[in-house]
Amino acid sequence: MLSSKGNEIITEGMPLGAIQIPGNGQPILSFVEHQTTGGYPKLANVISADLYKVGQLKPGDQFQFQLAAFPEAERARLEQENYIRSLKALCR
Repeated sequence: MLSSKGNEIITEGMPLGAIQIPGNGQPILSFVEHQTTGGYPKLANVISADLYKVGQLKPGDQFQFQLAAFPEAERARLEQENYIRSLKALCR
């Protein structure tokens, strides 16, 4: 993914799970201990409910992204929160 006009933009905040595209076209996925700001275009963001999947990846693993609209992402987050609550209830 190369841009004919350059890939650097004004520095802005970086959320956890952001996918940046630097000048060399190789995507950078921000994860734990990521920088707080970035100056490359952001292509997308991993939904919060899927961040645990990113945490399981090893160097060299291949994966694909799937587009999720906000309602779908919110539904996945709520399902995950409900699942975690049910696990907490079992531990009491």
